[in-house]
Amino acid sequence: MQTKGIRWSEIATHKESFPLQTVYLWLLIDFAIYLVVGLLMDQILYHRRAPWFFLLPSYWKGRSPKLSRDNTAIKEKTYEVEGMDEDVLAVEEV
Repeated sequence: MQTKGIRWSEIATHKESFPLQTVYLWLLIDFAIYLVVGLLMDQILYHRRAPWFFLLPSYWKGRSPKLSRDNTAIKEKTYEVEGMDEDVLAVEEV
């Protein structure tokens, strides 16, 4: 005996167990939940943020670079390591 199977037109009305449309809906819901959990875990584990980081106002407002008195962005700090060769220092100055 051969059964006909399920057709796309019967996705919401198939009555053997429950409609396949329900399965697809739960797959979409699971995808959304796992996506949000994955993004949160990435921020918590790899970027070392607090678990409640998205509740803080600084997360939603964003951070602008701090400005000095003459309204220019603070320059990047450079550090000099003891015992650097002169040719390395020359390359860094360029």
